[in-house]
Amino acid sequence: MTDDLERQLESVWQAAIDASTSRDFRDQQGALDEPAYLRYKANTIAQAAAHIREEIDVPRSRTQPPLTPEQRSLRARIAAHSKWAKTPDPAAATAAARQAALDRFERQVDPDGTMPPAERARRAEHARKAYFAGLALKSARAAGAMPPSD
Repeated sequence: MTDDLERQLESVWQAAIDASTSRDFRDQQGALDEPAYLRYKANTIAQAAAHIREEIDVPRSRTQPPLTPEQRSLRARIAAHSKWAKTPDPAAATAAARQAALDRFERQVDPDGTMPPAERARRAEHARKAYFAGLALKSARAAGAMPPSD
């Protein structure tokens, strides 16, 4: 849970406590009207929970059927498009991931880091090309364009 959401939750919860303690739930004889107090408290908590559910986009009912794979895929696409719509510089946002992918091939060809940088880069480039050529081969076989080899 994010700090902002936790603060909102704490604020709503404190408001519920303040409201329940500021109201007088005593009958004419001064005895606590416990059912009225508990109904009020339950209603206040339900309102707070509804507010929090809206903030974090939790389904209102856990009895709803689970999402189908197609619905999950659509929800993921919506999230991805929303993220990229808010990202001012997509290249900067993915720079660390791209660098990590390239570093993988350098570690593959020179695990000890003993090669000269130019040689390590040359070999890493070939390792990267071999990796992606292998993916292309698997894709072609899966599509039925090539028979599997033994």
